[in-house]
Amino acid sequence: MQSLGVGGTPGHKAGVAAGVGFGEAFGRGLAESLGISPEDPEITAAKKDAALLNQINAIEGDPSSGDYAREAARLAQQAGRSDLAFQFSQQAGERDKAAAKVAAAAQQEEIENFRAGFNALGRTGKLSMLAADDSSDTLTKLGISTGDHAAMQEDARGMLETIKLQNANELNKIKPFKDAPKSTEQDTENNSAQMHLLGYDWSINPWNPFGEDEWGGLVTVVSDQLKAEEARANRLNVPYSRSPKSLMDDLVKEGALEIQDDLTINSFDATKAQAVFDRRLSVEPESPGTGATPPERTFSAREQQALDWANANPNDPRAAQIKQKLGL
Repeated sequence: MQSLGVGGTPGHKAGVAAGVGFGEAFGRGLAESLGISPEDPEITAAKKDAALLNQINAIEGDPSSGDYAREAARLAQQAGRSDLAFQFSQQAGERDKAAAKVAAAAQQEEIENFRAGFNALGRTGKLSMLAADDSSDTLTKLGISTGDHAAMQEDARGMLETIKLQNANELNKIKPFKDAPKSTEQDTENNSAQMHLLGYDWSINPWNPFGEDEWGGLVTVVSDQLKAEEARANRLNVPYSRSPKSLMDDLVKEGALEIQDDLTINSFDATKAQAVFDRRLSVEPESPGTGATPPERTFSAREQQALDWANANPNDPRAAQIKQKLGL
């Protein structure tokens, strides 16, 4: 009963009050033996406090919650203990604040984990989530205001459609080579050589190592490197042969690129690839200086096959593309 704020009474009356808490008959007998009236105000108060304590102990729910403390405050107020009601009300407010803080921290952690997973997706993966009919929760977690949800969904859907059309266009470029009839082994080799020189002999799945979703990510990386090498050669005034095969062979040799065949990439190590790129750009040219005589151009077997085909089919627009790739 001390937890309810009862105390400060003479020792014998406190004993009587305790006796009342264990039973009316025992309490009366103790009171009479001490010459105290059973109707003593302090005994009556003790009985009320004991009843209040029983009511509080019977409250259902989590004893550490704000709701529990509020119910205790209500019962205390009904029992005439406004002092206890005030204390319980204060406890309810403090518990509510603590619970809200814990809930907010948990919600923030959930949002941060969601955003980390979202950022790890490729471009198409992100756009697909934003464009979904039920993407409202996704947009909210990303910090997009509700009023902008519809516009964001529409933009994402438009971008996905654009990517789809771009991919279809890229695939159409290689279709004449990929689907061309192959009546002989030589035809097969020629088609493969043409695809190689046009830069479309390695296809990338949507989850490729370059962080892009568009088909042809590797072609972009290799093309940029070859441009850098060509620019360096021009600065040094030395001849340069822009050969994708040479760079691809180096990547495979150094373990940066693993290809299953001419159309499938098994793996790509960006760190190893960068080392290959840097090394190729740092190699001293064999014929530096102004006025150096360019060496005679030589072609690989595949390049020569493509050139032979281009010479045999001068009216085909692909012939000009092949010769341009060969620097002719």
